[in-house]
Amino acid sequence: MLGVFLRHDPVHFGFEPRRVPPPPASRMRTGLSDARATDAADYSYDLAWVSGLPDDDTHAIPMLRKLLGTETGILSRHFMYQRLEDMMYRARDTFASALDEYDEACRQHDAEMDGIRQACIEKWGEVPQLDTYRQMAIRQAKAHDYRQALWWAERGLSIYGSDCARPEYVEDLRKRAASYRAKL
Repeated sequence: MLGVFLRHDPVHFGFEPRRVPPPPASRMRTGLSDARATDAADYSYDLAWVSGLPDDDTHAIPMLRKLLGTETGILSRHFMYQRLEDMMYRARDTFASALDEYDEACRQHDAEMDGIRQACIEKWGEVPQLDTYRQMAIRQAKAHDYRQALWWAERGLSIYGSDCARPEYVEDLRKRAASYRAKL
């Protein structure tokens, strides 16, 4: 007995995309758990790459970069960037270029964030935690570059808008932005 499984985007066949509800009792943080729980039912992204990543960051980083070179799904790319940023930041004491590469990954992630925001709103009706903005604001403040720290905090606030999954993310960025303004 043989079977065939076809993965397709229903939009290509004239159907409206269906919103898959988050798992029961979800308290969204980054959105990855919710996205993984609904991955099979949502054809707008594919998170199969998550289980294929090596445990060792030094091997996973080049793999993520390669995946980002070919992946077109906006939510898949978002989660790839999140994972890459986490790994690069953890590697800051392991190799000298890690923080510069982290900064570049954050800039690239931010360049796609308007589309990512829209995809999150369409999928969940809200924007999950975007640690890129908090962490870059902290990083710039530690370097005493308060203009850039303020830029990252304000950019995060503009991306969240009034659609943030958890108000404490917005409040954290507001406090940081106020602190950076005072220093300027």
